[in-house]
Amino acid sequence: MRRAAQESGESASGVEQRFMSMASTAQQQLQQIAYVHDASFASLAKVDMLYYKQNGYIGIIAGKDGEHARKIVATDQHGCRFGVWYDSKGEDASYYTLQAYKDINGPHRDVHEHLQEALRLANGDWENDAALRDRILAETRSTEEASSRVFSLLDEMVQQRHKQVDSVLF
Repeated sequence: MRRAAQESGESASGVEQRFMSMASTAQQQLQQIAYVHDASFASLAKVDMLYYKQNGYIGIIAGKDGEHARKIVATDQHGCRFGVWYDSKGEDASYYTLQAYKDINGPHRDVHEHLQEALRLANGDWENDAALRDRILAETRSTEEASSRVFSLLDEMVQQRHKQVDSVLF
């Protein structure tokens, strides 16, 4: 390689500098790909949660006609796709050391519990009982608050992971 560089008029240090520049560019691209992967995972987890909540709301409104939706919502925080991932400590050990990862379990559980309680309450005569409607509404508000917290923690988890990765690489 030195001979080829010398024949082309380029010094060995010039070749080394170009190689180091290419290696640095490749490393940056790998970091970008990893970030996009993690951000995509977080987005998919959010879509799954939206699907779960949508089915809960369908189950409340449709009553007995929403049996399929009710079956989806009957899944606890360990049986949904995110819960299975969470309980397995993620695909990478670097997740479960993050504070956001540790904090997400409670709000995730709350989403399931509040929505399931809203569905249980919806078995009553909520259309003619204002107090029951208020309780269902309170449970759905709690579901939304917990869901919002999960969404924020998913974003924080991605940010924390990439701060951790950046600090190791640089």
